[in-house]
Amino acid sequence: MISDGIHMSCSSFYLLRTGWGWVVVLSSFFIHIIIDGITYSFGIIFIRLLEDFQARTGDTALVLSTFVGMTLGSGETEFSLWVLLCNRNT
Repeated sequence: MISDGIHMSCSSFYLLRTGWGWVVVLSSFFIHIIIDGITYSFGIIFIRLLEDFQARTGDTALVLSTFVGMTLGSGETEFSLWVLLCNRNT
């Protein structure tokens, strides 16, 4: 039982201790590798996008700007949701 009056069953505690935490950690690690790889190699991808789509440099650079802006800007939204839904007083 948690002090806020939220009851967790024994099966919930069992799932936390069966190793699923490592699956979440490894999944998050690999997602970060993929996303950061795309972000940091965009200089190489940029030239290819210019050639394939025959677009102007400003229009093509907007793709990376939007990607990075959404990635960094979503942190405040996620934090607000976390405070609203998951904040526990310990």
